[in-house]
Amino acid sequence: DVQDSDGADVINVPLGEDYPAGLLVVQDGSNEPETVFADPEDGEIQNFNTNFKFVSLADFATDFANLPAYDPNAFDPRNPETRTLINGVASGDTTQDSTVLWTRSLVLGNVTFEYATDAEFENIVGTVEAEVTDPTGHVKVNITVLEPGTDYFYRVSDAAGDFELGEFHTSAEVG
Repeated sequence: DVQDSDGADVINVPLGEDYPAGLLVVQDGSNEPETVFADPEDGEIQNFNTNFKFVSLADFATDFANLPAYDPNAFDPRNPETRTLINGVASGDTTQDSTVLWTRSLVLGNVTFEYATDAEFENIVGTVEAEVTDPTGHVKVNITVLEPGTDYFYRVSDAAGDFELGEFHTSAEVG
């Protein structure tokens, strides 16, 4: 129960296994058991035992059947633009002449990985495509025949038109 609330907030972004559909937070101004004191200024009796109540939106939606359908991808207040490359992009396992690039897209279809030696992509060295067949998994590509000791920039775009940028540096030549 919540009494004398000063506010509530809700977020529909998954927040781990306890709040997979998001979270409703309600401030409880008179939490039980009471811890009461007389206000020294006006003598009013107040309960100083306050706290916050956390309710999983998955549970909340079960209790109120007339709510709109839950869609965790409908809006993310931390990123108000519609985004489908939700984990960004990454590079790794970089050597003198190769690297692995990967991303995750929420839409099925091709993901295009372009890589260049300049941040403006005026000198695109190569392009590789990978297909998203499972929006819960990652797609990755192995890029080879790179130059040692070189800065590379990459641009990843998916079938929905979302894109992300990244960069990596190949290792120096042997010796």
